[in-house]
Amino acid sequence: MEEMTIPEIDLATVTKTVAETDRRRALVREKLDQAQSVVEALDAESKSLQESVMELKHDLEETARAKEHETAELGRTLEERKRAIDDLKALASAADELRIVSAQKSSAIGANLDVARSELASLESNVAKSAGDAKALDDMLGRLRSTIAEARRQADALETQLASATTATRAAVDGAADIQNRIAAARKGLDVASGRKKETDETCDALSAITDALRSKTNEAAVGVKAMDELLTEHNRQSSTLATRLAAVAKLVGQPEHQNGSPAAVPATNGAHPGEPSGRFSDALRSIELLALERLISREEADRIASALRSDDGERALRETWALTSGAVMPSAHRLVFGEVLRRMGDVKAAIIYYEQAASAKNAAPVIRYLASLAYLNMDLLDRSSYVAQLLARDRGGKLLSRILEALRSEQTGNADAGTRSLSEATTLRGFPKWEYDEAYFQLGGMFERRNNIDEAVSAYEKVSASAPYADIVERVRALF
Repeated sequence: MEEMTIPEIDLATVTKTVAETDRRRALVREKLDQAQSVVEALDAESKSLQESVMELKHDLEETARAKEHETAELGRTLEERKRAIDDLKALASAADELRIVSAQKSSAIGANLDVARSELASLESNVAKSAGDAKALDDMLGRLRSTIAEARRQADALETQLASATTATRAAVDGAADIQNRIAAARKGLDVASGRKKETDETCDALSAITDALRSKTNEAAVGVKAMDELLTEHNRQSSTLATRLAAVAKLVGQPEHQNGSPAAVPATNGAHPGEPSGRFSDALRSIELLALERLISREEADRIASALRSDDGERALRETWALTSGAVMPSAHRLVFGEVLRRMGDVKAAIIYYEQAASAKNAAPVIRYLASLAYLNMDLLDRSSYVAQLLARDRGGKLLSRILEALRSEQTGNADAGTRSLSEATTLRGFPKWEYDEAYFQLGGMFERRNNIDEAVSAYEKVSASAPYADIVERVRALF
């Protein structure tokens, strides 16, 4: 077999051929691009031309429609002109007829004018005559007007005088009525004054009798005070003599000695401390402190009376109380103090009288009625205590105090359990002064103490404020242990 021969390839030629091919391809592509841009430009111009043609067509259609409308308008105008010409012809014929009628009427009016001229001349003469008559009438009317004006002026003056007279008459009538009313009021006032004068005379007579009685009572009181002073002087003299004799007896007998550690005999003081009062006036002192707390007596008065009572000098306390009320009606508070002191001094009848006067006063304070009822209860006068307690219960400010008295009365009549229960419930009431709650707990502690219930007594006493009326409450608690 023959070996195949491979033709030799000229690379340079091939390279040139390829380069030429690429150049031609680029030229073709560039021409294609240019042709495409030209086609696009032609397409755009074609579209623009088409839009222009469409717009022109639309304008032509609009023009045709306007032309048709204008033709129709011209036809209508022509018809209207024809009708107007016909109307003008009819109007011209009517004007001719009117002209003929007007000429006829003008001739008739001329004849009427001549008649009117003659009538006017006649009327003018009549008017001239009427003018003369009217002038004469005007002069007469002027005189009548002046006469009326004068009459009106006189009528106004007369009206003013009548109004003034009417006002004066009404004022006189009103003044007369007022004077009559004042006379009637004065007459009533005189009647009232006469009645009051009579009452005043009667009151003066009564006051004169009361003054005479007061003077006699004052004289009797002065005599009594003088007698009490003499009695007190004699008592002091006897006390000093007795003290001297006791000292002499003590020297003769001698003092007992302390043997084998046994204490010396100590006299009983009923719970009172040495150098202090025996406690005879302890209730009176507590009452005075309560009265001072309620400002029914002044602090100075309370101190002066209490000082006399602490020195166990009831007569001096009575003198102090009497001196504070001398020359005036004794207040209920001082009457209560008199009753408290006299009761402890043994004059029960006089004490009851003063308690009665203090508690039955019209406007007696709740604390006065409470203390009076409590004193009656301590004297075992249950009926009198119940009556005063009922007066106290009617007072809005005495509800708690009346409950305390009711509980104490239950205890005294043998129902101590009901008394403590009622008093415990009374302490729960609200709206009363602090000292009334202290008094309730103080009396409740006393109830438990009298029943030997020490724990409950101490519990009640501890709720009491250690103020002036209950200053010894701490000592009471200590004495229970």
